[in-house]
Amino acid sequence: MQGASEPYHWRCKYRNWLVFPFFGYDGRYNTAVSAGALDLNTADNNTAVGVAALLLNTTGTNNTANGVGALVYNDSGSNNNAVGAFALYNNTGGHDNAATRYQAS
Repeated sequence: MQGASEPYHWRCKYRNWLVFPFFGYDGRYNTAVSAGALDLNTADNNTAVGVAALLLNTTGTNNTANGVGALVYNDSGSNNNAVGAFALYNNTGGHDNAATRYQAS
């Protein structure tokens, strides 16, 4: 782990590296912010903000997940919008859903 004695620009560079998905290299026009967000994604046009948001998404497109664990089990569902911790948590293939608030489904 980096310490306070290291250059500021190096610390920022290291932290920004964690912003991008580790495995979802095939998808285009995606945004992932936080550990595990969109990690398995191969689809296009998804936004995930929060730890494990859209973690298991592989083919679902046009999804937005904001919050820890939001749409975490979504695999193939598209056009979903989940805002709040664990919102649409158990959605796997459902389409055109919107959920707002903690654990909304």
